[in-house]
Amino acid sequence: MSLIKVDKRNKRTNAKQLRRNGLVPCCVYGGNLPGSISIQMSQHAANQLMHTKREGSKVTLELDGRLISTQIKEKRETY
Repeated sequence: MSLIKVDKRNKRTNAKQLRRNGLVPCCVYGGNLPGSISIQMSQHAANQLMHTKREGSKVTLELDGRLISTQIKEKRETY
């Protein structure tokens, strides 16, 4: 399993601004989470995921010192 560092996403910053700053907006939901969590990761980490993992792959996210086991459900190309 891969370990990827992510940060919580600021709700006031829209996706277009994040992408301009080299970040990719994402969403994590399901499992033992109380609700969905909006996150952001670096463009470099997202590119590595796109090229090395496929849908259905297991990935561990590190969010605020907490490890969250996830599965990739959907990948979209970013432009």
